[in-house]
Amino acid sequence: MSEYEHSIVVEAAPEAVFDFVTNIQNAPILISSPSSAQTPETERAPSGWMRVYPGEYLMEWGSDGDQFYSGWLQIDEMDDTFSEITMHLSYPSRLDLGAASVDRDLQSAMQTIKQQVERRLLNSDTGIL
Repeated sequence: MSEYEHSIVVEAAPEAVFDFVTNIQNAPILISSPSSAQTPETERAPSGWMRVYPGEYLMEWGSDGDQFYSGWLQIDEMDDTFSEITMHLSYPSRLDLGAASVDRDLQSAMQTIKQQVERRLLNSDTGIL
């Protein structure tokens, strides 16, 4: 398996971050699929799953079938106003995803989560929807 992991600090309580990341409408930001993988033995799209563990601020996801991949996201409270998000992705080594590309996409997803969560909190504090 090829493993990738990135962490980022967000100015938000873990509950606010967890509410954002577990909203299924935000899944395209979070759940990276190996759609650009070069796998000649399969052409079908993978089916996926997601598990959420609210008490642990943890979510896991993955796919079944030939293009199996998985990931998890953990939120840790740093103090009353900051949380650390760690996202981990696992892909079969046979998928030619390019480590630099996956790492760049992972960092971009984490930055998007940070911006969206902090913007929503700022807007809720100022009354802007």
